Amino acid sequence: EAKLTIITKQPEINENLTFTTRTECVETSEGLKLNYEENLSEEDVVNTQLVIGEDTVMVQRHGDIGGNMFFKKTTTYETHYNAMGGLSLDMKIFTTNLDISKHENGISAKIDYQLFLAGSSVGKMGMDIKVEYI
Repeated sequence: EAKLTIITKQPEINENLTFTTRTECVETSEGLKLNYEENLSEEDVVNTQLVIGEDTVMVQRHGDIGGNMFFKKTTTYETHYNAMGGLSLDMKIFTTNLDISKHENGISAKIDYQLFLAGSSVGKMGMDIKVEYI
């Protein structure tokens, strides 16, 4: 079991969103796998799987809202983002930096990326992920 904290950063508008939950974690050949629920709104609960590998991070959201996100340094990932109301937008992520560090009490990942939705730049984004074993 672990405590998972994810801080999503939008440096251009100086706004951070923090999400913290307890989760089960399993070491697999792909990396450390964590499964948890996100409540994106009162009605919308998304089952999420986070996998932190040696040099990659994958976020897979299963539900009506959200989309998968894949991060690997200097790599572009193209997918779709499902927004509220059934709207699906093309999403592109370019990872500018990814630092993953493992220690005896957990693992952390610092991600910097450029986000594009429907062909337009949303801006520079960041995500700090911290997993603390309980």
